[in-house]
Amino acid sequence: MDTSFLQDFMNETLTLSGSEQIVVVESTPDRFEVEATYAPHGARPPMHLHPNHSEQFTVLTGTLRVGLADSEHDYTAGESFDIGAGIAHHM
Repeated sequence: MDTSFLQDFMNETLTLSGSEQIVVVESTPDRFEVEATYAPHGARPPMHLHPNHSEQFTVLTGTLRVGLADSEHDYTAGESFDIGAGIAHHM
């Protein structure tokens, strides 16, 4: 994924939907890091997958409900988890 265009948005808050905001922390050819904020009980991003890369998450505050193709799990502040390439998910 080419994320070089996001260099212009470093450290700015981007609103993706009424209930999801991100701040781009790092954007390089090898790493794309954001801090995402999801409003309580807000609309989820649609179920999606990334065919060629995995994702790592750490919950900084609150609780994050993660939906996978066949299950849901709640993660709380301080917990980390990975979602492998090709795994359908939403937050």
